[in-house]
Amino acid sequence: MKENRPYISVIITAYNRKEFLLDAFNSVLNQTLDRSKYEIIVTKNFFDKKIDSYIKNKGSKLVFFKKGTLGEQILDSLKYAKGKVICFLDDDDLFTKDKLEYVYNIFQNNKNIVYINNSRRYIDEKGRYLSKSFSKFEKRKKDIIIREENKKSINLLRVQRYTNPWFNNSSIAIKASILKRFKKNLKNIKTCTDLFYYFISLLSGDLIISAKELTLNRLHESSSNSIKEYDLYKKNRQSSKEWEYITNFVLKQSNIIANKELKKYFYIFSKDVEITYLFYAGNYRKRVLLDYLEIFPYIIKAFPKIAILRGLQVAFYAIAPEKFRRFNYERVKKYMESIAPKK
Repeated sequence: MKENRPYISVIITAYNRKEFLLDAFNSVLNQTLDRSKYEIIVTKNFFDKKIDSYIKNKGSKLVFFKKGTLGEQILDSLKYAKGKVICFLDDDDLFTKDKLEYVYNIFQNNKNIVYINNSRRYIDEKGRYLSKSFSKFEKRKKDIIIREENKKSINLLRVQRYTNPWFNNSSIAIKASILKRFKKNLKNIKTCTDLFYYFISLLSGDLIISAKELTLNRLHESSSNSIKEYDLYKKNRQSSKEWEYITNFVLKQSNIIANKELKKYFYIFSKDVEITYLFYAGNYRKRVLLDYLEIFPYIIKAFPKIAILRGLQVAFYAIAPEKFRRFNYERVKKYMESIAPKK
């Protein structure tokens, strides 16, 4: 007899945090999609009798992962995943009830689709809706399908700026075959797996950036989105090389593809990332200015107003780097604090 395999594998990741895990698990358990069509895999680095017993009694898989990168944790979980499509869920986020049904129907009816990033709503630690988006530029009015013929650098830059097409692991569904194809590289990704999934999907097939809100993304004190003190923020910006590693990896991969526009997009993206890191890393005024002048002709076509604002930011950096970096940080922090509902 042919084995009845689930079509979707949901991987819930937890590391040193347990207070939200069962809420996340239950949001996957209580889906409108038939339970036989998906499986749940929980991967975590701690033991908890109550949590472990509950997960096992609900017929789900429990995988213990001692330590390593997030990429290594995902790779370890993939050994137990039977689904053709992988959905991710961070332990502090939630799925809406129709999330998996939507994902299932999209992949079933669109054979060339390899990646979905759905829209999301933001909640606080108590599950209350937040009044603003994490990104003030994120505007999804309708679904966007990125096919091979419209992978133009200008189009992708616009999608990137206005939709955050890679943001939030809990908003991503990707074909398992794509992850397995790039598994050697995935193990090196410490935290920015969402960006990695987006890039390897661009290299592999069609993508859907959905306007449908199917994920509740929780912002709280211990989340990766929380804003810390300036000195710590600056240190993280200086020391983090992961985005640089990912963009360099993709640039190498793009050398073997025929789409010149996609190669151009990856190159522009890598330069923009370099500007961001150098902006916080110290006195690199000349290099930042040269980088920005190189990509300016492309981004001015994609989003003129934002390109000009970015140019002013770079110009201020050349005049008063430390003062302006601190000002820019305080501006971001103030916006993030304004998202939370009044107590």
